[in-house]
Amino acid sequence: MLGAIADSCRIHGPDYRAPGGDRRLPSPLRAMHDIEQGRTEALGGQLDDWDKGRDDPYSDHACQNRHCPTGPKGQAHAWLEHQPRLLLPVTHFRVTFTLPAELSAVARRHQQTSDNLLCRASSEA
Repeated sequence: MLGAIADSCRIHGPDYRAPGGDRRLPSPLRAMHDIEQGRTEALGGQLDDWDKGRDDPYSDHACQNRHCPTGPKGQAHAWLEHQPRLLLPVTHFRVTFTLPAELSAVARRHQQTSDNLLCRASSEA
């Protein structure tokens, strides 16, 4: 799986970044760059304990970007475990959406429908 994503970033990344690269958000560009570099000589590697089942005891380092399929799984797991401790002990919550001016009047007239649609869309995103 990683090979396909990394290869796709390496092959198509330059064409994706070329038009208007300076106007693109930095975080996706950084993720793409990191994934392109991961598991290559660019990040180095290490000699693992030789396992009889493996042909090559050398492994390249992963990029450590959280968006990478082989990224820092341990860090992600620790982050997920920490999140419930940040929740407040309440039975309600407040969500704020910013809408374009063109939609504000419609959302105000049909508040329940628009709230349901916004919450559903955000939970699916």
